[in-house]
Amino acid sequence: MEEKDRIVVGENAKSKEIKAGDVLIIENPRDPIVGHGSKAVIQGKERRYNKDDRKLSVVVRHTTPHLSDRGTVTASGGPVKLINKEELVHTGKTTKKVFWDFKNGIPAGNNSKRFKKEVNIWKINQQNGDNDE
Repeated sequence: MEEKDRIVVGENAKSKEIKAGDVLIIENPRDPIVGHGSKAVIQGKERRYNKDDRKLSVVVRHTTPHLSDRGTVTASGGPVKLINKEELVHTGKTTKKVFWDFKNGIPAGNNSKRFKKEVNIWKINQQNGDNDE
């Protein structure tokens, strides 16, 4: 698949739609392992514990996230947290984020490529929220 045919993460980056791949800045985290101002990447909706689609899965202090041809995002590194999407506040800002994928969609060693996509930046202040991570 050519780069122009890829699903674009953050395609409407200035819209207020939460998308996989967007950046989340966590203020006043309830979990002591997550430092104030930590950045996370939004992986997407967490469906196992979340029948009404309120919760999002995010990875804090992550490695370069993988963006598949289907538009799904996965990352590893720091802790995975569940965040209530109603608590996110759009900052009105965007950033160019680095992702990776397999060249030509073929999983193999030494067959990856890195590229940048524009994504939204969101904030959450967990000081007073009812988030049940």
